[in-house]
Order: sequence, then structure tokens, then C-alpha cells
Amino acid sequence: MRTIGDDPDTGDIYRGVDRFGRVKDSLWYDHGSSADADRIKYTHDRAGNRLTRGRLCFP
Repeated sequence: MRTIGDDPDTGDIYRGVDRFGRVKDSLWYDHGSSADADRIKYTHDRAGNRLTRGRLCFP
């Protein structure tokens, strides 16, 4: 899982995590090709329950 980045929403170096430490974007990268291996995005409600899971990349 690729996690290093600069997310302006959280002000942190970890990409894919919201300001409360919940996974919002799970990006799996295949270093042998230029395409993502898999990518899943999540949304949460105010209580922290997961509302949606969207798979954006189908290997």
C-alpha cells in the first residue's frame, strides 16, 4: 500500500487517511507496471461508521 504523500486536508504526510485516522483511500500500486493494482475509496458518517466502499480500479 502506497502511503507517503502530502494531504492538504489532514496536513500530514500519510495519503489515504482522514484527519481522524480512518482509511479514506486505499491505493495498491504495482511497481512492475504504470497502473494501480487496486484502489478503494471509503466514506464515513460523523460517528465513524463506514457508509460507502467504492472500488475504482479493477485488476
